[in-house]
Order: sequence, then C-alpha cells, then structure tokens
Amino acid sequence: MTNKYLTFKTFAILTFFIMIIFSMSFKPIIEEAQGDATKYINLAKQIWNIEGAIDGDESHRSPFYSILLGPIIIVSGTQYAYIAMIFQFFLIYCSTLIIFKLSFNISKNSCIAWIAGLLTIFNLSIIFFAYNLLSETLSMFLFVLLAYFLIKHSHTGQISYIIYSGILTGLLILTRFNLLGLPVVVFCLLCFNFIFYEKKIARLLTNVIAFGLPVLLIISIWSLYNFVNNDYFGLLPSHHIGQRWAIPASINANNTVTEEYKEILNIFIKEQEKMKNQINVNTYNKGSLLKYNMIKTIYYQMIPEINGYKLYLDAEPKLLEYYSLTNSSGKSNKLGALLLPFYAQIKDQNKLILFKYQIFSLLNSFKYISPTLPVDKPLNLNILPSFIIKLYKISMLLIIFSVYILSLSHILYAVKCRNFENIKNKIPLYTLIWYFPAIHFYANVLQDANRFKFPAEPIITSIFVVYVYEFFIKKKFF
Repeated sequence: MTNKYLTFKTFAILTFFIMIIFSMSFKPIIEEAQGDATKYINLAKQIWNIEGAIDGDESHRSPFYSILLGPIIIVSGTQYAYIAMIFQFFLIYCSTLIIFKLSFNISKNSCIAWIAGLLTIFNLSIIFFAYNLLSETLSMFLFVLLAYFLIKHSHTGQISYIIYSGILTGLLILTRFNLLGLPVVVFCLLCFNFIFYEKKIARLLTNVIAFGLPVLLIISIWSLYNFVNNDYFGLLPSHHIGQRWAIPASINANNTVTEEYKEILNIFIKEQEKMKNQINVNTYNKGSLLKYNMIKTIYYQMIPEINGYKLYLDAEPKLLEYYSLTNSSGKSNKLGALLLPFYAQIKDQNKLILFKYQIFSLLNSFKYISPTLPVDKPLNLNILPSFIIKLYKISMLLIIFSVYILSLSHILYAVKCRNFENIKNKIPLYTLIWYFPAIHFYANVLQDANRFKFPAEPIITSIFVVYVYEFFIKKKFF
C-alpha cells in the first residue's frame, strides 16, 4: 500500500463505519459485569435530581461519568442505556483517532499509526467496556487525549497544551479516583523537561502554574459540592484513600488491638467467619486462564482468602450501629474517620501480609482485562469461541509485560548513556503508563489493578507496535 491509502482521513472514515457496526451489534449492559453500573446510574440521578434516585451514600464514587450520564437519562428516558452505549462507542472512535495521531508522532510512519489504531478499535476489552455503563471508556478517552497533549508539548513547548493537560487531569481525577496521583506524574515530567531540555526556571514555573490551576479549580468545584451535599470538603471519604480494602482482608484471629477497638475487631472477625463458612463457587469468565492448574495455583497463593471490600460492606451495618451512626448524614465518611486508628493498629501487625498483597497488586497491573461476562449465555462478546478469548488474553499479557520491561530498559539505558534526546518523544508515555504499577503497589488495590490501569491499554499497545517497527524494520531501538 502506498501512502495515499494510509492517510488519516481514510482511517477516520473506515473506523467510523466500524463504530456504526459495533453500535448496532451489541446490547448495553446495566446490571451485570463489574456490578458498578447501577451505582453510577443512581449517582447520576442523585446529582441531577432525576426521579427514581435511591437514597444511598455514593460519595466515594468518581462523579464525572455520572455527571455526563445524567443529561442522557433526562433526554432519552427509558432508552438511555442504548444512547449511553452509542456515546461510549463514539468516545472509542475519538480515542482511536487520537491513538493514530499519537503513534504517528512517535514513529513518523503512517502504516504504524494504522496498525496501532486498528488494534485499539478491535481490542476486546475496549469493546467490552463500551457496552457496559461504567466510567472506563470515558477515562480511556481523557487519558489518551492527555498523552497526546503532553507529546505535543514536548514537540512544541506551547503552554496551551499544558493548560489543556491540566483540565484533562482534573477531569480524569473526577472520572477515576485512582488517578489522584496523576498531577505528581505530570509535575515530574515538567521537571524532567526543565532539567534535560528547556533549562529555564521561568518556563518551568509558568508550566507548573498553567497546569496546576485548572486541576485545583476542577477538584475544588467537586469538593465544594461534597461540602454542601455530603458534609465534608474533599474529593471522597477518607476511608476510601490508601490501602482501603487490603487492610480488612488482612485481619485475622491473631491480631490484637487496644481496648477501645476490641469490639470493632470482633465485628470483623465474626463477619469473616460467616464468609468462610459460605459455600464459595468460583465462576470464571469464558476462556478464563484460571482453568489451568499452574496459573490457578499461583493466583490463589497470592490473592487474599477474604475479599476485603465485601468484608467491610458486610460489617458496615454493625459498625454503624456500634458508633450510633445508622441515621446520621454522611455516615460512611464519619465511620471511615473513626476506623482509621483501628486500621493503623492492624496495619502495624500485618506488614508481611500486606506486602504480599502489594506484590499481588503490582503483578495485576500487568494483567489483561477479561472481555467477557461471567455468564453462560451468548451475550455480546460471550458469543466468541473460547480459543479466541484465550488467545487475546495471552497476547495482551505478553504485550503489556514486554512494554513495561522494555520501557524501563529504555529509560535505564538513556540514564546510563546520558542521552535523553533519544527518549524525548516517548518519555511522556513512559511516565503515564508507569504511574499505574507504582500507585497500585502503594495503594494495594489487589485484583482491581488490572481494571484500574485500563485507560493506559491503548497507549501500551501503541508503544508495542512502535517497538516492533523499530526492532524489525528500522533495526534500531536504543
């Protein structure tokens, strides 16, 4: 194929028709999959005062997806799920166009841009989240757009791209709270540019202010909303910050606490025993690799015996009753604050267990996201043959792991040779994708790490395509 067939315009037209076919082929999912869709829908109804909103504390949920979902519900009525799905496929279409541009900017090859774009639009996990009413698709679009603006800034130095990056980072934080540390990543990137490229302190200060102000403004608006509606000024309740579910998962009968927290420990232990006595039937997604004994053995040696999130939810009613918070406004946030000293005591005793969970979280950052629902009926991607799903999962494992290893090697080689010009185009992408293993190791998010790193998957795949091009076509990498 000659370059005239590989233009961006041709790509945009082709992928537009692919998105139309996808939008007509799939059924929107509201209640299955991860189980959070109903929560986002309810939060949208709460924020926009839509009839049918259930009175419940959703203050820990990232709001931006629900903020956008509300008007769709208002305008579309009972058909809102289909309209929301079409909107999410449109976001995938836009993300694919951005990936095309981004890949071309770092490879200068239109064929590579085509391959990266097509791998994005046919990525099974990306398709999966498009028909589930969850925040992942929105976060992916904002994330790849942020990466594009940071690449453009590294090329041009224009301050407008940093302002756009600040706006996008603020919106990303409100879309997925696990991206709270993203401003630190961009700040480090700006410092890197200052040290090795620009070397102008005035430029660094200008960029930091231009980036930081939009971030602060956006998160302050939501913090003010929480102050008015949820009785606290901040992004989310304190018990949802840090190692929120790993610590409950580590609780065991050998733990001891001070007198004031003995009843709290007893409540958790009793609920834990109930969970252990329940008949646990493992339901695996179609094409699950856990059906292989070796993978299954390794997985269950690392994963907590008790789901810390479920343990907390099961114990919460009794904890609220113990502290007389059952009918209190903002009760979950108040309970979280009261439990912090208790968690600190448990954490001090279970450091080795929690470190094992941190390793588990880190490893899950390199894991694929299952593109199927844990049901037997042929719904959406579940209609695919099992071998295709397995092939996809194994391929994504190899792609993700190789990109992380090679990107780290590339950075270390540049440091060793003091040649940072060679990685100038890629360093924004490297810093963004490495944010996820780092924050997931710190926050100990357990098996959710693979789902939380989803926004970076199109970028990871694009980097892999560029690597293949540089290794086998240009025959030059470092």
